[in-house]
Amino acid sequence: MGTRFWIKRFLIVLAGAFAIIFAAQVLKSHDFAYSATQAAIWSVITATVFTVRGSSSLVVASIAQSAKTLLKCSKKIMAMMPNNSFKPRPLRGSA
Repeated sequence: MGTRFWIKRFLIVLAGAFAIIFAAQVLKSHDFAYSATQAAIWSVITATVFTVRGSSSLVVASIAQSAKTLLKCSKKIMAMMPNNSFKPRPLRGSA
């Protein structure tokens, strides 16, 4: 397996992990800057571990766990909203 394969593999896992982690943080009502920072940090760690380890089972298990957590968070958020009305909270530092 050549260098191109490993770079492509790293980037695919990086993008997938970033999307899942970012969505989970946003659903937990964190602001976008915090969510993006956390997603960037943890997606790089995830992609590195996956690429170095070279095993798809690690990522599949982690994506499945993230999806379960994301679903659980979204159900809790929807249950807290009266009549399914979504009102985002103001960003920190804004008036």
